[in-house]
Amino acid sequence: LYPAAVAAGEQKSEETVTLVVWMPTTVGNEANHKTGTEAPSINMGVSLVATQAMKESDSFGDDYDKDADYPVASKDDLKSALDEINNSETTGVNTIVMTDDFTFDNETLEVAKGTVDLDLNGKVLTINSGDLDGVLVKDGATLNLTGGSGKLNIASGAGKAIRLENQAATSEGTTTLNVEDITIDIKNDARVKTAIYAYGENGADTGIVINVKSGAEINVTGDRNFCAIQLANNATLNFDGGVINASGVGSVLVAGRDNAGTDADDILLNFNAGAINITGG
Repeated sequence: LYPAAVAAGEQKSEETVTLVVWMPTTVGNEANHKTGTEAPSINMGVSLVATQAMKESDSFGDDYDKDADYPVASKDDLKSALDEINNSETTGVNTIVMTDDFTFDNETLEVAKGTVDLDLNGKVLTINSGDLDGVLVKDGATLNLTGGSGKLNIASGAGKAIRLENQAATSEGTTTLNVEDITIDIKNDARVKTAIYAYGENGADTGIVINVKSGAEINVTGDRNFCAIQLANNATLNFDGGVINASGVGSVLVAGRDNAGTDADDILLNFNAGAINITGG
């Protein structure tokens, strides 16, 4: 521990503090923790979280905690967690849990490898992406957006709010976006852009899949010719619950590329449950 203040002219120095917790000998088994009850705990106001670096190895191997959660307390922590996942030599399921509200300006949150469960945990993630893409999922990666009462706000300009892409040269499988139990608000003032854009090169392993599930609410506000969801090529949208609220947009669902003279292949829409509400536009 380091003291918060010292006398004038003195140097700060660490102090070792020992904390000992024990059960008094006079207490019997009635104090034992019972199944189904809250376990006794002491909150010291300090949280220490660590995962194993991919370059490290021990007697359990180099991947025994590859599925450990990444609790993030700042936007820098969130970016660092994504960078570590994207640069990892292994793929797996990586859970990132937000513990506070974050705001990004003129930045793109990129998921380029493995599976990322981004749990907003009731918090608000705001991305003011400007002319950049707000969220980019590519080359066979999977992004699962969840979060209960959490909300993802994206204000985009010339870029896409959420872009899904898959290139044959770098693909490791189907690029996937799962949206469940979360609210997404997307606003755009560019007349010819798209809120959620999906383009995969032709091929069996270069497709895009978007799954909108129960509890998902996607609110899209834009100018005319602005599109809520565009399946540009080799893309599938599975609507299995949730709702899209589109206000002022030119179109809600578009199958085809930006270039009207170019054919789009393998576009599939499965509308099994849910609702689409349109106002204005």
